[in-house]
Amino acid sequence: MSTDKKLITVREAAAILQRSPSAVYQALKASPPRLHYADPLRRLIARDGLEQRWARSTRPRVDYKQPSVERTERCRWQRVADRANDMLDSKAWGPPPWPSERWAALAGVIDMASVDD
Repeated sequence: MSTDKKLITVREAAAILQRSPSAVYQALKASPPRLHYADPLRRLIARDGLEQRWARSTRPRVDYKQPSVERTERCRWQRVADRANDMLDSKAWGPPPWPSERWAALAGVIDMASVDD
């Protein structure tokens, strides 16, 4: 009976790991499995070291370069600028300061240009 205290259900493991039960089931069913049942008949997982086993099996790849938020945001705004420039006739606008109607038109163009993002 003392070993039963160290065994937990998938739902309990999910709560400990702050993941959904389906994420834990996916780790158990993955090929190769990232987690194992300690008691396959009763479908219980060993509690000891659960967080470490999860972290080892789901750690991010260090050889995969993550895109920087700054670069992603810059690319997004470049796409918006390109679309907005296609919609506007810059010769008709002139330099600022602009009246409120022009600012409203510009805001509308930016909204339309950023719809796909």
